[in-house]
Amino acid sequence: MLRLPAIGSFTGDFRSLPPESIGRSDMEVQILSSELIKPSTPTPDEKKTYMVTFFEQLAPKMHIPLVYFYSFEGQGTIVDADKHEQFKKSLSETLSIFYPLAGRFAKDGLSVNCNDQGALYYEAKASVKLVEFLSQVSKNLDLLNDYFPRDIGEYNSGTTPLVAVQVTTFECGGVALAVCSSHAIADGFTGCTFISDWAAMSKLGTIKPLNYERSAFPTKDIDGIKPPPGGKTGAKYVTKKFLFNGSAVSSLKAKVVPGILHHPSKVEVATACIWRGLIRASRAVHGHLRPSVMSLTMNLRGRTPMRIPSDSFGNCYIEFPIKFMGEEDKMDLHDLVVLVRDAIRNTLTECEKALNADELFSLVFEKLKEVREIMHDDEVDFYWLSSLCRFPLYGADFGWGKPCFVTGDSVPAEMVALKDTECGTGIEVKVSVTEADMLGLEADPDVIAFASSVK
Repeated sequence: MLRLPAIGSFTGDFRSLPPESIGRSDMEVQILSSELIKPSTPTPDEKKTYMVTFFEQLAPKMHIPLVYFYSFEGQGTIVDADKHEQFKKSLSETLSIFYPLAGRFAKDGLSVNCNDQGALYYEAKASVKLVEFLSQVSKNLDLLNDYFPRDIGEYNSGTTPLVAVQVTTFECGGVALAVCSSHAIADGFTGCTFISDWAAMSKLGTIKPLNYERSAFPTKDIDGIKPPPGGKTGAKYVTKKFLFNGSAVSSLKAKVVPGILHHPSKVEVATACIWRGLIRASRAVHGHLRPSVMSLTMNLRGRTPMRIPSDSFGNCYIEFPIKFMGEEDKMDLHDLVVLVRDAIRNTLTECEKALNADELFSLVFEKLKEVREIMHDDEVDFYWLSSLCRFPLYGADFGWGKPCFVTGDSVPAEMVALKDTECGTGIEVKVSVTEADMLGLEADPDVIAFASSVK
């Protein structure tokens, strides 16, 4: 689940935006038009108000960004207008199923007015070919920023769209489809499901409705949780990608296995490798070994005695810390793999003991409270750890083929984001940290040895 700073405010009529250009002069992105796409079928009166749960109360008030790149190879007869009309038509039909996403938050933030105001849709054009852009973005991930919708607004303003889309056409006819969905109502699972179902609607003309019954998780008093702190004052953040191919993952597992009793997953070994590199980088910057904590989110659907449906809409996750306490003799790769595995297993065990909503809320609340306390400790290095592994990102086929590349936005915060490679055997790790920490991470011997491609 991605954790991003809030996207800036926007005022005025979305449909009256003038064309504008953003980005580098040799890769200019021009916004051609914007409009609100409304559901194809009006939301029934009995569904006009969608009450949030305690999961939404605790969720960050920001948008989750994902961008899908399509080459449309062999589809030269499809003109830009046809692509946009198909995107908009299928989006309208999909919003009829995901009807809360077409609404607006009430100002108290405790409900969504399902008033069919629609999703914000930008049409844009890039003055570069897709293959050229992908070559450049592999060296400079900040170039991605121009392909996401901006200035969406505050989440509970009453006018801010809960979904914003930017479809950018390249000179070659390829397309970048960027979707920003409000984390205040949808977690990474719901956001990815929305996009994959939108693609299915475009290609097949039908999708299954989701489960919107959330009355088992009423709102609660959430006083006592600190807000996340701001970024480090004056720090310059950089974002780079580290690619562990299938062979590198196998080698990492072989190196780790002698020190542990279980067969590690690729997420565990890749996380341990990057985490140890960050711990070493921090030691070089500060002159001593510091405690280091990664905060991981885990989907709770199907993982509690309450039997939360696997197709449940909204937010339904728990965030918990994985702690390295700064001990020199606990820094081997297998030590960090064990820390990751044990934190996940122990949290799952605790979730399995939550027999009702009150017990589940207490667990989710206390874990998040612990995370926020750690975030405010200047003597601890803190990183958000996000994993989209096993999410069907590369299956989003709108009828013109699957995406050739999928990624999120670059972030000015300490974050480690994982996702499967397109082939599924490897793992891509995108890291956003301060410039000083990145220099140390890139020079780490294990990262150099196992990351077959460092961008």
